[in-house]
Amino acid sequence: MLKNKAINAVGIIVTFACIGLFFDSFTNLDFWQLAHLPRMELFAVTATATMIYASLLVAVGIGFASLVRSTGHAMATPQEGIALWGQANIAKYLPGNVMHFAGRQLLARRFDWPQASTTTASVLELALQVLMSCSIGVAGLLMIDRMNTEVASSWLVAALFLSSAVLTVALLGRLPLAWLPAIARRLLAAFSLEDLRAFSRSTLLYGAFFIGQGLVGWLVYSWLLGVADAAILPGVVAIVLLGWCAGLVVPGAPGGLGVREATTVLLGAPFLDNDSLMLMTILLRVISLAGEGLMFALACQLPRTRRPAAP
Repeated sequence: MLKNKAINAVGIIVTFACIGLFFDSFTNLDFWQLAHLPRMELFAVTATATMIYASLLVAVGIGFASLVRSTGHAMATPQEGIALWGQANIAKYLPGNVMHFAGRQLLARRFDWPQASTTTASVLELALQVLMSCSIGVAGLLMIDRMNTEVASSWLVAALFLSSAVLTVALLGRLPLAWLPAIARRLLAAFSLEDLRAFSRSTLLYGAFFIGQGLVGWLVYSWLLGVADAAILPGVVAIVLLGWCAGLVVPGAPGGLGVREATTVLLGAPFLDNDSLMLMTILLRVISLAGEGLMFALACQLPRTRRPAAP
């Protein structure tokens, strides 16, 4: 109990430090640049990015249902995953940044999801989120030094790496468990994974979410900068995803507020325009809130309980 309180206290201190750091950078922002932005274009870009982000969240909801199926509960449907994930996700903005996990347990009862499957799926989701956001983000940072030279070869290597990763995950779901090495089967058993195909499908959906989120950040930054420079795409994707991951893992920050923005600014300051970078982080937070609001509205419109089959 004391250990948990200490972790939460450290998380709260880090959160307030990040908010202060971001506010200090915010005071240096050229507000004239914000005032001269075309309002209709600003609205159009924000609305379009919000719709894209909400669509990516729908993919995550479907991916979460696949995770639940991979743990043995084959009755979990994509519709139920969207409804459960979308409604529970709003609770992460409560103090602690973990209340959405508790909300999932409460909502899962309405769909007759086993508590063990829901808990295991949440743990697997957290592992996927950290591994994917960090791996894609670090890969983007490693490409920064090559953005201005040998851009074509960098893109070729990145495309081959991404294609190989997607193909490997897709083929993994087609392999019978008996073909896997013993250590791999033990690892699957430790996480109660029974449906490898559902897990690989979920992995692809979560990967699409992170890549799409990074592309949204690049689109917003390119519009603010006034030019769509493909050479900075890896760097923008990297700082967006690493900032998102930092906001996820720091306890005490409601929805990663402050931590995500401060991390994004710190990582992007050395190679991006500071004013455009600051505005991008603000707009991405607005887009995130609006997209999650749309996801919540959609989730509330879906059936909240599993209806018994007609006789």
